[in-house]
Amino acid sequence: MLQSAPLLRIVKDELDATLQHAEIQLKAYSEGVGEALKECLDDFKQVSGACKMVKLPAAEMLAGELSALAIWMNGLPEDDSSRNSNISSLTVGIAMLGRYLNYIDTSESYSPELALPMINEVRLARGEQAHVDSLFFSFERDDKREALRLIVTKSAVELPGVKDLRRLRHMYQVGLLEVIRNNEGGFRLMKRALERVESICGDTAAAEVWPLAQASIDAMVIGDVELTRSRKLLFAWLDRDLKCLSVDGVKYLSSEPSAALVKELCYLIAVSQPASDIIKTAKQHLELPADTMSDVKLREERAVMLAPDASVVQAVSAAVNEELAKIKDVIDAHCRASDDNHHNEIVVLLEGIGQTLRLLELTHLCSDVDAQLQKLKALAEVSVEREVAYDPLVQLVLKIETVMSLLQRGGRLSDIVEDISSSGNASLGTLEEVRILSVVEARAGLALAKNSLSSYIDSDWDLLHLGNVPDSLHGVWGALYFLELHRAAQIVLHIQHYIEQRLLGGVSGLPAENNLETLADAVTSIDYYLESMEQNKPLGVGVLEVAEESLEVLGFAVNTLTESIE
Repeated sequence: MLQSAPLLRIVKDELDATLQHAEIQLKAYSEGVGEALKECLDDFKQVSGACKMVKLPAAEMLAGELSALAIWMNGLPEDDSSRNSNISSLTVGIAMLGRYLNYIDTSESYSPELALPMINEVRLARGEQAHVDSLFFSFERDDKREALRLIVTKSAVELPGVKDLRRLRHMYQVGLLEVIRNNEGGFRLMKRALERVESICGDTAAAEVWPLAQASIDAMVIGDVELTRSRKLLFAWLDRDLKCLSVDGVKYLSSEPSAALVKELCYLIAVSQPASDIIKTAKQHLELPADTMSDVKLREERAVMLAPDASVVQAVSAAVNEELAKIKDVIDAHCRASDDNHHNEIVVLLEGIGQTLRLLELTHLCSDVDAQLQKLKALAEVSVEREVAYDPLVQLVLKIETVMSLLQRGGRLSDIVEDISSSGNASLGTLEEVRILSVVEARAGLALAKNSLSSYIDSDWDLLHLGNVPDSLHGVWGALYFLELHRAAQIVLHIQHYIEQRLLGGVSGLPAENNLETLADAVTSIDYYLESMEQNKPLGVGVLEVAEESLEVLGFAVNTLTESIE
């Protein structure tokens, strides 16, 4: 999934424009322009195809559901009573798809489950059944048969009479009814009933469901899994199995459980915290996918995704940065010239910055600004050395600049403290400038190497044109190593070695034109990679793989595990 984010950045602008066009057409349709819905449908199909191309299954599915809803709406009478609600569902769906794509564009990790509630809302709007929570969960019961039998630890007892089975089912139903009413205390009664059912089923064909069901209840009670409508329906599904057991116990015990039910229970266990022995045992035996995002993490990430749009946050951050630049200049002028007093201007600028920070709900920074304002107002009444007195304000300005830089790079507020501590006393704004300058210098070095290679070819292989190329490439390598782009650095180092050993090393004969083209492929791939870094839209590792393959053809294969300084 992580490889989809770099691919998305290639088509992100076009997707945004298409969704914006769809939104405009939908508004026109709501105002009575009937043909606008067909244009809106074409936009949804285009977005769906693009998401399929960049391997975003949830976004593709959401766009497909929007298409299906638009087609369904097109077949309804003009005076249908559900018209306005359907238009509203499409409007919300477009907005949510845009938020999901923005989230992926600015996140290091994501899960398709984040888009599932939106997909289900659109499906329900046209009367379709909602998808189950495990829709994107990678699990096949046939592949886990042996593991599923490992969690069955009891031998079957004699099948009780119908009356006892109905009593156990009634016990379960009483607890389920409380759970449906959002009283999680009902889980205790449900688990008690399932313990008895597990003993009855023992090691029969139907046995594996009931240990999984108990682990799922533990997941709900102590595994920090949210009780949602879909999970209430899951436990109601178990009630239907209990009904089958009480109606014809012999037949039920000899039949295998539903693969869909098993998958859904396993997903619930996979997203829970390992808070009980039964959950730990189930996870250990079933070897559930390790990359499954926990329910806690899903809730956190969904909150981030539904937070104010990243473009809005970045625009406000840019405005704050402009104010920070002003206040830094004023503080500098105030501290340098003892005969000029800019104190009141500094207070006004800081008050404006504090008000803007409140728009971003950065309460901790707002508190720091308020505290600093009180100190500044007290300074107006005393005579102190300016540089010493204003040093805390300078530190606060740098701290705010750090946060704004993080937000403009698509960072999250929850990561701010960690990023500030890892950067020491340096402002992230300064560090970002250093990063950009390093990338620019690296690209300049590559450009010099490419021009020298072109001159070398045009001059009928005059080696004088290659004299400075190794030094230029070594400088590029140093910049990449400084930026901790070790894989790219190793590629540049191998390009340098090829030029030194094969072109400048005194090897007899002229180089094959095909070899020089292959060398150019490697150099160009690195340049594309650095260009994407400069634009803050980094490409995936695929472009580096192209460079590595080119060097392998030239006989200078790169060991991707090597990160040593040479």
